[in-house]
Amino acid sequence: MVISRFRRCSTRVKRILFKSYCLCFYDIALWKHYSVTVLDKFKSCYHKCIKKLFSFSRSDSMSGILIQLSLPSFDTIIHNSRISFESHCSLSENTVTMHLCSFS
Repeated sequence: MVISRFRRCSTRVKRILFKSYCLCFYDIALWKHYSVTVLDKFKSCYHKCIKKLFSFSRSDSMSGILIQLSLPSFDTIIHNSRISFESHCSLSENTVTMHLCSFS
């Protein structure tokens, strides 16, 4: 739906839309026990959305696209989310949260 509505917008506008609509992976830091195949499918979907929204061909290099658009890679998003989540948990003063963080 986003692709069809914003097809004629500039790359700058599409990048802002993508960051606001597609980079909000709430609670992705909790996805610790998912298999590699599930994460690979999600990563593939992330790449496909970028290529379709920004009108790149299937054969274009994803690394080059991410650098050109200044977007984070899927692995970077997951890593930063996990680090942020762990730091928030360690700084929490809630006893339940502290107890749960002691298990990981």
